[in-house]
Amino acid sequence: MIDETKYAFGLDGSRYWSSNGLANFKVLAQATNPTVRFLAFRAVISWGYVDNFFAYHWAEAAKIASYREALVTGMPDDFYMPVGRAAYGVIYPGEDPKKQAYHLLKTVEDQQADWTHDRLVIDNELHHDQSRARITNAVNTYGEVLLAETGRLPLHYMRYYWLRDHTILCDLLDFPNWYAQYLRAIPLVRYRKEYQPPPNPTFQDKEWTAHQGAERGDPRPYGVTGKQVIDYDRWNGDYKTVLKFHGYGDAPLPPVLTLKEKVDVLVDGHPGLFK
Repeated sequence: MIDETKYAFGLDGSRYWSSNGLANFKVLAQATNPTVRFLAFRAVISWGYVDNFFAYHWAEAAKIASYREALVTGMPDDFYMPVGRAAYGVIYPGEDPKKQAYHLLKTVEDQQADWTHDRLVIDNELHHDQSRARITNAVNTYGEVLLAETGRLPLHYMRYYWLRDHTILCDLLDFPNWYAQYLRAIPLVRYRKEYQPPPNPTFQDKEWTAHQGAERGDPRPYGVTGKQVIDYDRWNGDYKTVLKFHGYGDAPLPPVLTLKEKVDVLVDGHPGLFK
């Protein structure tokens, strides 16, 4: 087991979470082994595509604390605190990076983004036969647009060896890095354990922020029925570190539900009790 007090747990996903049946975020909210502390969802690819389930995933991610308040009792106070929320855009290095960055911004802002707390991610894993200089410049330009518009550099999702081979490492901006490194798939074995953090190696021994440690995680505890396996992630720190990164104070409070909203969530979450 990975120590949640050292490495908070999170998930990332895309339309595949819901394309064969909507992901149930009430189930996700109640999971405790481990507890989800942050979520990231694909919003766009390049400058033209919008993930057709992004709006649903984004809206539901904002409700996790409320769902926990309505459906789960007796947990420590930190269980009911907000979950970090991020949206990612897949960059095409041969296309205009500014156009791609503004496409991500508009897509997320159309879904009521709050840059005090919400965060963005550049998904950088496609080279499209572009030069190292071109890819480096595209990522930096994309990041500069997001910095100018939100006040923060985005997270930079990548694989270390891919980045080493396809960018000029020393010329990249000082992004908070999200590394992908997981155990190899085994034939006929559906689920794989997480790669034990920290990721290794890391870019110039720079402190890492997040780590995608499994690409074949079990989706069932988290309400995902439309996909056979999902990504598991870890934060470099406990839930307080996640909250700090997402702009929350020491004691953030979830949105307060009305009595009717609490009853509705309770009925939806436990239909067998109200037949």
